[in-house]
Amino acid sequence: MRHVRLAKARSGSLLLTLPLLLPSLIAAAPVLAQDKAAANTTAASGDVVVVGARMKERRERARAFVHATGIARGQQPAARWIVPLCPKIVGVAPETAAIVHQRISMLAREVGALLAPAPCTANAIVTFTDDAPGLTRRVMARAPDQFRDVPPPWRDALSGGDAPVRWWHVIKTGDADGVPPVSLQPVFVQVAGGIGGGGLPMGEGGVQQRYKEGAISSQATRAIIGASVVIDVNRIGQRNDAHALGDYAALVALAEFRPATPPPPDSILGLFEETAPPATATPSDVALLKQLYAIPLDREAKAHRRLLAKALVGAQGRRGR
Repeated sequence: MRHVRLAKARSGSLLLTLPLLLPSLIAAAPVLAQDKAAANTTAASGDVVVVGARMKERRERARAFVHATGIARGQQPAARWIVPLCPKIVGVAPETAAIVHQRISMLAREVGALLAPAPCTANAIVTFTDDAPGLTRRVMARAPDQFRDVPPPWRDALSGGDAPVRWWHVIKTGDADGVPPVSLQPVFVQVAGGIGGGGLPMGEGGVQQRYKEGAISSQATRAIIGASVVIDVNRIGQRNDAHALGDYAALVALAEFRPATPPPPDSILGLFEETAPPATATPSDVALLKQLYAIPLDREAKAHRRLLAKALVGAQGRRGR
């Protein structure tokens, strides 16, 4: 197990004769048959009840999981990357950065996100720092457009609070086919003050809608074109395994997670909340992201939540839960 090493960190006996026995058996045969049929009916009915209860439980658990992630919250549809991902890790020793980069790349490939071939311009940057609130405030001051799609309460938590990891995304809106109104290449701003510094993507905004046949289409899509993940080395405590941090960073970079308190169970999002948290992204995490990267983006938020929960129900069934 490799832990984070900073780069210059500051921071379950009766015997009956045959003539007497045969009449008794003959007389009892219809009763036995009825009892067997009744038992079979009861068993079958019980199976139906048990299976039905389990399926209902799975659905409720799946809906609760999706709700706790904050994806497709309220009336806002889900977003995903539609441009190739180019991760960059700054602020830690090269061997740690390599592990985090590998974990992000592996999860992206597994769930169906595109990866840019090297060399590429970084658009998913993970920064290790000893002052996450201060670094975030500097980015807000220099590139406020980067936080246009961040809800105000979440924005306040980014610039303050004691979260060990904080993140935000640059969102591009497009028409029902995902076609944006302007270039998808985000603008970057250099920010000093993190351990190693690093460029963070800055959004451009823009909205375009176009008519498309089909009553279920929302006529618009939201896409991720940039992500920033800031890890505060002074707040992660003993949860400093590079593989776990890499999976955590990968998860929050690949989707607009706004986890509840406490975060969803059976998720790497509980890395800093549970006494025995998962060490890697869980099957539920992977199933959720796979579905996110397969569903149509031009749908309403409630449709996205339903589709994501459906995938989780299937994943629970495959695990025999």
